[in-house]
Amino acid sequence: MRRATLMLAALGLVFAGVENARAGSITVLNPGFESLVLAGPGGPGNYAFGNIPSWNVTGQTATFKPGPTEFPGGVPEGVNVAAVGNGSGISAISQTLAATLQANMTYTLTVDVGQRLDFPLNGYTIQLMAGAVTLASDSSLAPAPGTFLSDTISYISGSSPAQLGQNLTIQLSAPASGQVDFDAVTLDASPAATPEPATITLLGIGIVGMAGYGWGRRKAAAPVY
Repeated sequence: MRRATLMLAALGLVFAGVENARAGSITVLNPGFESLVLAGPGGPGNYAFGNIPSWNVTGQTATFKPGPTEFPGGVPEGVNVAAVGNGSGISAISQTLAATLQANMTYTLTVDVGQRLDFPLNGYTIQLMAGAVTLASDSSLAPAPGTFLSDTISYISGSSPAQLGQNLTIQLSAPASGQVDFDAVTLDASPAATPEPATITLLGIGIVGMAGYGWGRRKAAAPVY
């Protein structure tokens, strides 16, 4: 009985190891917008208009080092944020990642969304994309002036996603008016709940081995007449 229990525990560890081997964070370059060293805050040089390293920019965007007049409690990560908006037309920043969309995975994108104390936020959108297709998006939060809220979206790829193998892209945007400040971008990937065939096979081998072990013990213990 003790040996069977140990076999079950070992099998459980193997199963967990196979699942966890594929889980982890996906690299996002300049995720907290700290690549530039800016002057300020609260003075000339605390903006770098149109310059957000590692991100593609459209419309009115900047690396921004805010101060107490914008965010009295500071920003979620480091000292800089990405300021998006305050112009005509939609403004956006995006980054196409080295990672590609894989099957049977759960992708979780988290972005901190802020509204300046001195400037209105009139909406925003965060998107996780593969190629040109949006996999998941959200625009539901309304942080109070001078604060940030953390927005999280998830996407489960399934066994055969149409965009399998295409590069993942993160896009953060603002409408034509107002400004939104983004910070602390992370993207995590973990195996979806359904085990893959290789994992199921491994589990089956373990069960068969345990069954064989139990049958052998019963046979050895049978009385001889």
